[in-house]
Amino acid sequence: MPTLETVEQYMSIYGPFILTTLGIIGNILSIFIFLSPRYRRQSSYFYLLSLALSDLCFLIINLFEDTFRNHNQLYQSRINFLDRSPSFICILVQYARSETRSLSSWIIVSFTIERLIVVFYPLKRAIICRRKIARFVVLLLFITTLLCNINVPFHYGIISLHNPLQNDTICDILPEYRAIYMRFAITTMILVYLLPMCIIGIVNMLICCKLWRNSLMLDKSEDTISKTERHHVYPSSVASSQRSSYLSEFLSCIHLSARSSSSSSIESKKLPKGRNTSLGLYHSTGKLLNINNNLSL
Repeated sequence: MPTLETVEQYMSIYGPFILTTLGIIGNILSIFIFLSPRYRRQSSYFYLLSLALSDLCFLIINLFEDTFRNHNQLYQSRINFLDRSPSFICILVQYARSETRSLSSWIIVSFTIERLIVVFYPLKRAIICRRKIARFVVLLLFITTLLCNINVPFHYGIISLHNPLQNDTICDILPEYRAIYMRFAITTMILVYLLPMCIIGIVNMLICCKLWRNSLMLDKSEDTISKTERHHVYPSSVASSQRSSYLSEFLSCIHLSARSSSSSSIESKKLPKGRNTSLGLYHSTGKLLNINNNLSL
């Protein structure tokens, strides 16, 4: 049992410390990327920049509050200066923690709603998805979450633990407000976790349905286009074959007419002009007129 308790204590310190450190490094890199000139004009990247800043503040506060506090309890150290700070610093840090936690959730909601608008109204993207509107939305969310967490300064403070070995203090909820704070905690859980999760889930379902319908319509349009192309290609091939047959017939008739004219000239030298020669010329001219009509068609 002591071994399991020791493992749990070490995991409660070093596990969150590693995750928090990786999160801080990742958010710092994201901030540098989104501050580059390439991403400054797009509203979606402004949402991501605001989200990275909010998450960075929350992780830093969580590092001082939870990780260092667990280190103090395990090693009897005094690394956590938050528990030994003045009361206004304790209140300010707790207020910032509640503020960034709420702001991060609703920034994700606003970013998801912007994607929904882009999917349903793609032609209005240049009007709606502007960086100016994104700034206004983030500022509105910041003020709203500040007002929603207005109870935090009245419920937190520095509490003396009065240990027999040493007098120690902790930044926590004041004992006389713990019953009232539970109601605010339930409200915060609904507004920060449950409601944003439901909105994000519904919006993502609508986006998936819209994209699926668009893919079906695109497949149908491609099928109709392929059918019309086949329909246009087939008559053109028939017409070209007819034209080639008419041309070959015309050339053969020209050849025949040339032979008949030569033979008629020879016969005209031998025979006198009469009814047979006039009939041959009539038939040859009739064939040429039919071929000429076919070529004009």
